[in-house]
Amino acid sequence: MFFKRGKKKQDTVQELKPVYKLSGQNNKIFIIENGTEREITYSEKVAGIEIKIQGNNNRVYLELPIKAVGSTITIDNSNAEVRIGSTFLLNNVRIICNDGNEQRVWIGAGTTMHNVGILATENADIRIGAGCMFSARVYIYGSDGHAMFDVNTGECINGRKHATVIGERCWISSDSIILKNAVIPDNSIVAAASVVTGNFEGESNVCLGGNPAKIIRRNVDWSYESPSERFARMACEEKKLTLSSEELEWSVGQVGRLSAYLNECRIANSQVEWRSEDRSICKVSAAGEVCGTGKGETSIVAAYAGAQAICKVEVR
Repeated sequence: MFFKRGKKKQDTVQELKPVYKLSGQNNKIFIIENGTEREITYSEKVAGIEIKIQGNNNRVYLELPIKAVGSTITIDNSNAEVRIGSTFLLNNVRIICNDGNEQRVWIGAGTTMHNVGILATENADIRIGAGCMFSARVYIYGSDGHAMFDVNTGECINGRKHATVIGERCWISSDSIILKNAVIPDNSIVAAASVVTGNFEGESNVCLGGNPAKIIRRNVDWSYESPSERFARMACEEKKLTLSSEELEWSVGQVGRLSAYLNECRIANSQVEWRSEDRSICKVSAAGEVCGTGKGETSIVAAYAGAQAICKVEVR
């Protein structure tokens, strides 16, 4: 109690209000920090992310640290799950789960997004791998939202078949659209204003472009540095060729494949010159496929752009 001029001042009790609006039953938000998962406290908030939930049994998982600005998660149904790994930046990202139930939206750690919309309707499943970079005005859909059907049979022909997947370390350029059933492989690039509908599972390090998107180049990779920075660094770097294995213990008839890397970047085996120092012991194809032919020791030599790498092989 406090007193002033002999008069008693009444204590004022303010009702605490939750920072996030959760309507329904058993809706929960979890924080993951230093590998430990805990339910968010009543008045706790992750800066830059607004969360609104209506429905029952929904879950949101946020792994700290997360740098976010003007981003929202809206769930308007039941049994949905949104998981966001520790991210570099979520700038004006909108995640919406509605018009259905049991949606899944997973965003891997180390991802950067600028003005991205993710719409998970019906029972959509959207999975984004770690280390991705999304440029401005990218939209990702887990369902078409409206039925397309055959006029003769009435059969729906645009249902969701599997998850919409964006692999690890993908660069999705500005104004691109990723639609239901799309699968973008690891370490790949989607060119600006592309519409991805296809399943490119089994590929990697490809550049997709067009509407609908197709593979326009293979054996590519990307980094956050600018082209001029890359040119300058490569000019100063010594070209170092390495192989996926420096030594092999092989048996007669055993077959395997080596991979080549220039300054730690994967290069196509078809661009490498391969040779065996003793083909009676071990052969190597133009694609880097190794086959043991006789007992003994020899070496596989790979050459590319003036650099050379050696793998020692012992066939028993």
